[in-house]
This record gives sequence, structure tokens and C-alpha cells, in this order.
Amino acid sequence: MNEYIKKLLYLYWKLITFAVRNISKGLLAGENGIGSILIGTVALLVVAVPFVLFGGLVQVLPTILPIILPIVVLCLAAGLGWKLLSNRQKGIDFKSSLLALLQFNWLKLLFRQQKKKDFWDEQDLWAWSSVKEIAATIGTQDNGRKAVLALNDAVPHVLLAGRAGSGKSNLLHVIIHELANRYSPDELEFYLMDYKDGVEFNSYGGDKASSVSGLPHARLVATESDAEYGITVLEHLQKELLRRNHLFRSNGIKNIKECSRGTLPRILVIIDEFQVLFQTSDTITAKVNALLSDLLGRGRNAGIHILLATQSVRALLGVSGFGAVKAKLNCRIALACSQEESEFILSSGNRVAGELGEENNKSSTRFGILNNDDGNLTANVRFAIPFAAPDACVGHQAFLVSQFTGIPKETKVFSGSKSPSMPSAQWFRNTQNRPTQIILGEELNFEAKMFSFDWEQYAGNNLLIAGFEEVIHTGLLRSLTFSAANHFDRIVYFSADRNFTSLGFSFPSIEVKRFDWDGNIVMIVAEMKRKKMLLIVDLLENARVFSPPNSYGSPSTPPSPAELFKQFLEEAPQCGSHVVAFAANWRRFENQCRDYLRLFELRIGFNLDEMSAGSLVGTPTGIFKGLNNSAKAIFSDLQRNEQVLFRPFIVAK
Repeated sequence: MNEYIKKLLYLYWKLITFAVRNISKGLLAGENGIGSILIGTVALLVVAVPFVLFGGLVQVLPTILPIILPIVVLCLAAGLGWKLLSNRQKGIDFKSSLLALLQFNWLKLLFRQQKKKDFWDEQDLWAWSSVKEIAATIGTQDNGRKAVLALNDAVPHVLLAGRAGSGKSNLLHVIIHELANRYSPDELEFYLMDYKDGVEFNSYGGDKASSVSGLPHARLVATESDAEYGITVLEHLQKELLRRNHLFRSNGIKNIKECSRGTLPRILVIIDEFQVLFQTSDTITAKVNALLSDLLGRGRNAGIHILLATQSVRALLGVSGFGAVKAKLNCRIALACSQEESEFILSSGNRVAGELGEENNKSSTRFGILNNDDGNLTANVRFAIPFAAPDACVGHQAFLVSQFTGIPKETKVFSGSKSPSMPSAQWFRNTQNRPTQIILGEELNFEAKMFSFDWEQYAGNNLLIAGFEEVIHTGLLRSLTFSAANHFDRIVYFSADRNFTSLGFSFPSIEVKRFDWDGNIVMIVAEMKRKKMLLIVDLLENARVFSPPNSYGSPSTPPSPAELFKQFLEEAPQCGSHVVAFAANWRRFENQCRDYLRLFELRIGFNLDEMSAGSLVGTPTGIFKGLNNSAKAIFSDLQRNEQVLFRPFIVAK
């Protein structure tokens, strides 16, 4: 064989090994390896075409086939072994890893159209340690280098802002997916809160109805949040901060950097449209300022990082107290905005973000300014933001779920516009663990525990429910009935509504009285000392038969229904019997039934304006702004001076 043939065969051998190496690497890398597969395929075509054209393939094939096949087998075996070993080091067991490789649809991968989504690299899957920091590649600089958002002791928190259409939501998805890909759920946890339309973070909480799993890293996904709920989340994080500091002291270490890998995850709190927290009331703003300042100041040592994002920069310009919060957000990411807003986001004189709008108009790519030095002009890093395609993000989340083989942690899912569904009567029977427990819904806080109260025996311990919202009214009535049926001997329901036809649900142990009832409660009053009685009066302000009596009649005159009703209100609670009164019009009730007010120590309000809510619960106004939210109510125990916000059960339509 002459030298020419030898050199040609050597060249072909190099091309073949190059092709096989790229194809095997691409196949084992999954969808991220499509580029390697295509390159390898092109190399094989380059090898094959000359032989096909000149008819030499048949003669040479017996010579090169013994060389090609072992190389192919060795490359595939080496690649497979490397992949399994890599997965093993990341905590993925051999069986799960092998099944994931064998079940991949290679043919579909090769021939379907792919969308570019390489802002994460699945080769990095959970390979990074969060002990020192968490870092995400968020784009590409003008010089081709990566733009990296790194959160650590020196740069612990972030302010991200830009006008509508600047790419803020897209960048948040890039950050979440990049971090979730690099760090395992044991290394990093997310608390995601959205204060606008409530759609951006929905997918990360999963969907129980369609059995779609949420992001394994997500501990909280809150959409359409309100300020009061946000405060409870910040309070929970403050408790976690204290718990971690106690843990450090107990183990003789100073901070999270001295922990072993995987023992304590870092926490990233992302609050989108956070300005809502500062726009509710002075009382809430003061609480938010105090909690955020504490978390921003002490969170770094405990591995708690906060990212505040907004597209309403102008709404923050005059917000009292935000300046102190902003000073602790030393990492600033400014997207397209006005020059004035650029200075507010970054620092005085730093107007660079004001020029990004022109760049965005010239290209579909969105640009941003990353600054890790309190917005100082010399620290600006201009970068192009990759596109987080929705279908790619959904696929990546499913991939992360499939790779997680540990014990899943609970993901709290909160939607401010949705109320918890009404459980069955059997659920109430099985759940009540105290004889006088009344269950009405879920507490409006991070823990979302079941909300209930105990009906104790003391004077005036009756329940007044004020507000008009049909779905909440029906839900509270049904919850009360289901709970009360377990420990009251007799329940009487009276509606003063002339349009009343039925309760809307069937319950055999309740006596229903219509608006034309004569109000005869002689037997109820007589039995209250021998039996536990519950009298429910709907629309008490319209119940003329029970209008507060001006004075009692003479001893020889039989007491009127109103007098008997007042006697029952005063004496029944000490015997274990109680009254529930519904008032649709709080102001009318307050004027017409003032004599009864002192006999209702327990009160619930919903769908009330600020003034009415404060008057009902006996607390100064300014605290219950937003009580007109149809998914929220407040419970007040005047005897103990306690208030609890909760979400009433409602009947699902």
C-alpha cells in the first residue's frame, strides 16, 4: 500500500473517530447534544461521499469496518460509563440513570426541529456547590464573555428593574432555570412571590389536577399575593434566619460557608412587583421595611438572598423608607428604562440603562446592565439576555423532576384570588379533635394551617359575621353547620331574607325557619341549660321580630321574641349554647342593633371597606386595607384582643 493510500486512510480514520466521538457525546448529552450529533453526522458524510462517488466503498469497507466498529463500541461504552458515573456522583442511582438513558427517543431527537435554549447546560446538572455562593450565567457580554450573577457574602442581594417589555420576566426565568440546573434541591431553595397578574411563577408550583410536578427546589410559589400574606412569608424567613443562626452556634461555626456541602441549602427569595408591599398602608409599609431590613442585613451569613424585581420604577420614586432598603441591594440589574429611572436603579449619573431601549428596538434580543458595586458607573457590565422559550422551560422543569430521586419537600402554593375548597361533612367529623372546635378555612400565612376557634363558655361569647359576598357567606354558613353538627344537640337557622328559598345544601339535623317565622324561641331558651343549642340568624339587621327591645315588659306580660333573643345572647354561652348572627349591611346593623354588639365577643368580617373593618373588630383603621378581597376574611376575639386573617372555605362551582 503506497504512502498516498496510507495518508488517506489515516485521514479517514481521524474523521471517523471525530464523528463517532461527537455522535456518542451528543446522544448521551440528551437534547443539549443535538449540535454534536449533527457535526458528527456531517463528518461521516464527508468520509462516505468520495467512496460512493468513486465506487470504492465496497472494496475498502472490509478493511476499515474492523477498525470502525471497535471504535464506535468503545466510544459509546466510555461515554455511557462516564455519564453513569457523573450521575452517581450527583446522587442519582444507577437504575434511574440507566433507565433515563435507555428511554430517550433518539430517532425523534435527530429528526425533529429543535429550538435553541442553551442558557443552561445539562452537563452541569447539580454539579455545583452552594457552600460559598450561588452563581448563574444570565447572558453574554459584548466581548463574548459570560455575564454572571453571583450571590455571596460580598454581593448578597439584587434589585432588578426595567420598564414594561424590557425582558424582566424572561430574565427571571433564565435565573431560576440556570440556578435550578446547577444546584440540587439540597443546595438551593426558591421562595417565589408574584404581586402582579400571577401567571409568571404558576408553573413552578405544579398542577395537582393534571399531575404536573412543580420545581423540586420551590418551597413557596405565591401568585396574586397581597401585602398581609407577604408579611407572613417575611416573618417565616426571619424565623428561618434565627433557626440557622442557632444551628451555627450549636455546631461551633460562624456562617453557612463553614457548613458541609448539601447540609444546608441557600435560599433565594424572588419578589416580583415588590412595590405593592410599599403601597398598601403606613402600618404595613413599616412592617415590611423592618422585616426586609433585617433579612437584607443578616441574611448573607445564613445563606438567605433576596431579589426584588419591578417594572414600575416610577412607583418607587416617592416611597417612604425604600431608600434604606435599596442601599442594602448592592447588586443592581437595570433593563431598558428612562434615564431618570436608570439613575434611580443604578446610581446618580449612571444613565446607561436609558440607552437600552434603542438597542431593543433594533433587535429582538433584550439587553441589560449588571452592576455589582451599588450602581457605580465604572462597574457596569452590558449583556444580552437569552430567550427563555416557554416550551423549553416546561421541558427543563420536567427533566429536573425526573432527575430528582430524593424525598420531595412540600411546596407551598398560594393564590390570592382563589379560596380553599369546601371539604365534605365527613372531613369535618374526622378532623375536629376538640369538642368545641369550629373550622372555617385556612390561615392567611405561610404555614396555611387550618383556621379554627373554640367556642368557650363565657358571657357574650357569640359570633357576629359581617359582610356581603354570596360565595363567602355560603361557605361560612356551611362550615359552621358541618362543624357545629358534631357537638350541638340542636341547630336552628332563621333567614330574614324575603327571597330565601333554601340553604343551598342539604343537612338533616338543621331546622330551617323562613322570613315569615314568628320568632318563637321559648323552647330554645328553655332547653339551653339542658342541651347545647345553636341559633343562627341570617340578616339580623332585617329581622324585625328580633329588633332590640327598648325595655322589658311587665312581669305579667310574656316576653317578646326580641326579649327572649337578648336573654339567650346573654345567658346561653355560659351553658354551652351560642348565637351566630349574619349582617350583610354592617353600618345598618351597627345603628339598629347597637344594644346587641357587646354580646358578640367573636366577630368575622369580609368584603368590608377599611372604616367598617376597623369598626367591626375594634381596631384603628389603616390595618385592613384590602379586606374587600373576596378570598380573605378577618376573625377577631375581643375578649383576648386577637385578630387572625384567614381564607374561608368556599363551595367549588
